[in-house]
Amino acid sequence: MDWIIGDIHGMLVPLQALVTAVRHEDSEAAIYFVGDYVNRGPDSRGVIELLFDLPTARCVRGNHDDLLDLILNGNCLAPACCGADPVDAFVWFTNHGLLQTFLSYGASQEQLERMMQYPSARRLQELCDLVPATHKAFFADLPTLRVLDNFFVAHARWPESVPPSPRLDLDPILQEMLLWGRWTPAQLHTQKNWPSVGYFGHTPVPNYRSESDIADARDLYLPIVAQQMVLIDTASALNPLGQLTAWCHQTGSYLQADRAGNVLLTENIPDVWPGDDNQDPRRV
Repeated sequence: MDWIIGDIHGMLVPLQALVTAVRHEDSEAAIYFVGDYVNRGPDSRGVIELLFDLPTARCVRGNHDDLLDLILNGNCLAPACCGADPVDAFVWFTNHGLLQTFLSYGASQEQLERMMQYPSARRLQELCDLVPATHKAFFADLPTLRVLDNFFVAHARWPESVPPSPRLDLDPILQEMLLWGRWTPAQLHTQKNWPSVGYFGHTPVPNYRSESDIADARDLYLPIVAQQMVLIDTASALNPLGQLTAWCHQTGSYLQADRAGNVLLTENIPDVWPGDDNQDPRRV
């Protein structure tokens, strides 16, 4: 069966637990990832190494990965968002967990402090030299879209009126949307001109929920089922109550792992992409 895992952001412990649980449920699972493997969490390097050891992993690019590609390799697919200068990109994303990524690759606190105080291409190169060539190539080669016969996987957003196609993801406007776009609450419920369901991360699911509308604060971190789409960035690295989510496309069941690696198996959802149903906290 096919499983889709949400934004990881350096959270190796829940990822290890979730992959083990998925394999226990489904020994032949194909596992797709919506991107954002790095930043914020404590072990981005370990996350990438786990992906290398997972032969069934199919990855797409997130905006954090695109910006790290710029820093490491001098290239990105959404320059209008990332900018063109790797040093400027580094300084910008120190506020979004980038320092944790370089710490995981062996950078010292002193190196990072010097780079923050006196940013330069030379100091950045010293940091980038800590990253193995295989990891640099991983970020350089990440696609922005994976389209299967009955579902597709992207990081941020895809236009409601356009059927997903790998040939279209080379368009610079669509690439920017794929990596940085945000769904409005109204767009979650519009009819999509897609032949299949889409899986997305990028925007944490609490952005679409209010604590006053739910019985338990943990329900803020359940995946969201909307019109012909599922949102699975359940904020593993952003909040102590956040979870990492793996969704099974064929069954509509999902697993979640917390920061300590505790795994919860949820019940199936009979209809994976229904209309509105505000009785279920997974739907908005």
